Amino acid sequence: MQILQKMHLSSEKLIWITERTFLGLLAFFLLWRGGKALDASWLLTGLAWLCTYHFWKTQPKSDSQLPFWLWALPIALLLWTVVSFALTSTANYGLDEVLRTGSLIAMFFWIGRLSTQETPERQVFFRRMFNVLASATLIACAIGIFVYILQPSNRLVGTFFDARSHKAYWPNAWAEYLLLAWPVLLWWLDDVLKTYATKWKLLSPAVLHTLIMGIVFGCMLLSYSRGGMLALIGQVILWVLLLVKKGKRDWVEYLPLIRRGGLMLLIALFCFVGINSVRSNFYQVESAAEKVTFTASEGKSSISERGQFWMQSVRLIEQKPLFGWGPYSFRFMQPRFQQDVLATSDHGHNVFLKLAMERGLPAAIALAVLLFGILLPVYWKWEGKPDVRIQGLPIVPVLMVSVVGVLAHNLIDYNLQFVGIALPFWLMLGMLSSLLYKKESSLSLRKIFLSAEIGLLTILLAIAIFETPFLIMTSFGRHAEVSGKDAIAERWYDISKKQGFSRDLHLSRTLIALRRSDPVDAHAALDMYFEQNMEDSRAWKLRGDTCRIQRDWECALKNYNKAYELGRYNDISILHAFVGTLRSAGEFDVLTERRHEFDSLMNDFGLAIALNSHFVALTPNVQELVLLTRIFEKLYPENEPQYAALGAEVMRKAAWEQERLKEEVSGYLW
Repeated sequence: MQILQKMHLSSEKLIWITERTFLGLLAFFLLWRGGKALDASWLLTGLAWLCTYHFWKTQPKSDSQLPFWLWALPIALLLWTVVSFALTSTANYGLDEVLRTGSLIAMFFWIGRLSTQETPERQVFFRRMFNVLASATLIACAIGIFVYILQPSNRLVGTFFDARSHKAYWPNAWAEYLLLAWPVLLWWLDDVLKTYATKWKLLSPAVLHTLIMGIVFGCMLLSYSRGGMLALIGQVILWVLLLVKKGKRDWVEYLPLIRRGGLMLLIALFCFVGINSVRSNFYQVESAAEKVTFTASEGKSSISERGQFWMQSVRLIEQKPLFGWGPYSFRFMQPRFQQDVLATSDHGHNVFLKLAMERGLPAAIALAVLLFGILLPVYWKWEGKPDVRIQGLPIVPVLMVSVVGVLAHNLIDYNLQFVGIALPFWLMLGMLSSLLYKKESSLSLRKIFLSAEIGLLTILLAIAIFETPFLIMTSFGRHAEVSGKDAIAERWYDISKKQGFSRDLHLSRTLIALRRSDPVDAHAALDMYFEQNMEDSRAWKLRGDTCRIQRDWECALKNYNKAYELGRYNDISILHAFVGTLRSAGEFDVLTERRHEFDSLMNDFGLAIALNSHFVALTPNVQELVLLTRIFEKLYPENEPQYAALGAEVMRKAAWEQERLKEEVSGYLW
């Protein structure tokens, strides 16, 4: 009996630890850079293992079992991702996406199973989860307003920013998070305010509810996200459809909802104008009219470039339709099809195209079937059954609207790399999937499923644990390198050079070797990089630099030409080095033959700098282009005025942008 009591206490303690860890990390992911940092993916892996182990260990009794297809599709997606990563030609990146995919799928299963257990303890846990989600959203809005007023970012980003960089602000991701959070907040506030407003002797619950939601929608407006606003309109339409399907309402009964919605909109507009008025005392305010009419600083590039990314994704899918190019490979494969200066991205701005391009068409199809296989039956299940609930909570329409809003936004952008968005999204999807569970008791099948899941997650966790010390040491190395302490940085890098998730480690080792004029070590570091990734123009450029130091012109030209093919629109220093080496090698015929091509690229960079497209006027491309124009002035003296004018205009524009940056980069908070 004592042994059984100890086991019972052990299980209770495990449940307590798991739930508190889950709630704490959920808040952390939402409030710390939106879960963008690499440590969020590693922590998520540990959390997923803990939650799955908790369920596997406790094995609570239940007469509900998820359908085989609902288990097989996510597992197939994970396994296909693993195979894609094993076959990738850009293996130095992508491991974090493998870990994140496996972890999110595990959380999807875990929350779905918990949702079928109608117990008082589970209801308390789910209320706590929504308390954390809603409270963190309100805190993020408050932080976002504060940062928007006192920092130079011209769009409100909530907590989706990194204070270490003046460029690390993610307004579109913040807008996507609000698409996920506002339906939950709408329901949660209504429930909470009815309980506490009278007790606290505050304003009436309806007034407080309308006021707070109006402020939240104001934070959405201040993100200046056009895609977010379109998705929001779609969410409102879906909500109306769900209300209509619920039935038992005459149109007159909708008037209070319409009035309250109108008041929320007015409050949102008032917040938009008022907060911008306060910000204008510190910084320039983005023009809403220019954003709507696509006459803002980015012009129409946000639309035209998205179209390019989609078409480029399709071309890459055609080349490798089965397993794709590997997780996170778009950044390396897309530049070969690039059409404009710095018009590149980490993804194809569409969740299904991203998966199809990186992991193969079967992965994208598996995700699509899973999503619509859950959403459509739940939508029809809602018809005529207003009492459909999860854990006794009337949140089915709330979860539907949240999930569909995020999915809609990911059709024109991709922000599920933020754990602060991806984790709640998969949790909500898992809760909805619980409505499709079968009422049958199959303990053996459940054990098979759970054993397979815990086995896969244990492998992923072991990989994450193995890579963790290397990540820490390479971080020390990067800090030392930034501080100019190359010797210290190199020692950290040498200790970590065998890691699998190396990212740019070997490129950094190459740069340090070149700075101390050691081409042998530089070649050795590049050999290790090419073992993982042969699609990176930076590596080919560095190989050319190394050969050039050795005065091996043939080797240098071969590598510069490869770098030019892969990355000419992102780094004009490639052309600078290429042209300089052609001169040194006496290849003037090649220069003359390709002069028109090189002139065209130089003019493209000159125009991009004049417009400061993607902030190119603040990059080293400016200095490289100026040096390149001077080389061409000497090579072709008859066209000296043309090249001199280009160089002078580039320098003038860059100087103006640098002065403007000095005024804006320093905020009042950091």
